[in-house]
Amino acid sequence: MWALRGGGGNFGVVTSVEVELHPAPEITGGRLMFPIEQSEAVLTAYAKATQEAPEQVTLWAYLIHYPHSPTLPDAVRGKSFCMVDAITPYEPAALEGVLSTIRAAGSPVADSFTPLSPSGVAEINAVPAPPQALSLITSTFDELTPELIGTLLEYAGQPSLIFQVQIRHLRASGEVGHPGVAAADPAAQYMVLAVSIVPVPELQESAETALRALKETLAPWHADELPPTGLSAWESLQDSISEPDLARLREIKQRVDPLGVLVGNYPLV
Repeated sequence: MWALRGGGGNFGVVTSVEVELHPAPEITGGRLMFPIEQSEAVLTAYAKATQEAPEQVTLWAYLIHYPHSPTLPDAVRGKSFCMVDAITPYEPAALEGVLSTIRAAGSPVADSFTPLSPSGVAEINAVPAPPQALSLITSTFDELTPELIGTLLEYAGQPSLIFQVQIRHLRASGEVGHPGVAAADPAAQYMVLAVSIVPVPELQESAETALRALKETLAPWHADELPPTGLSAWESLQDSISEPDLARLREIKQRVDPLGVLVGNYPLV
């Protein structure tokens, strides 16, 4: 079980899952959208809000550049925004203190916070774009500093091959991950995920070059903890799992699957 929890699809095939459900008759959530020009102030307020938010509130921020696609609504087609999503399983009042800090940082062009049914969660951060092939990078951080915000804006604050940058608040300061897993369970507070749309194969190399450059620039702040689900196509498990844990995973692999029948997206050998 230790290997299955984080070692990728190298050890077995899951045939059934039992899920324990918890009552959640209604939740509160939504999105704030700001002009891209207000990004620095909004992300600074977002960093402050994540430090003050109660554990029951989840916050994500975005820099996003919508393409000139005829399938997109006029309100977003060809435009750029800084956005903040928030959600809580409690009453709207649980979000008010957090949102007031962010709202005061700029002039929202959209504010969609409202009570929702649990099935409405997916509607909050839905990106109205046609399905596309993607390339992405992720990196984790202990702090969202002014210097880090400035670097993100330098690389992703204007339309480019990088379509979207997400800044996900993972957990409150001082919380720890789960020790019973093979892969890194980040103790970092933030994860940055940057995405490039690759509509034609000829753009793949350019998109990956732009993403690699961003990840290299972010390296001084990287928290050295990245789960395999955050690996890019050109990375390997060595970029996520410590060498002692990799050695243990290889020993388990040899014991349970000596013929190498099971192959995950990120093979051990």
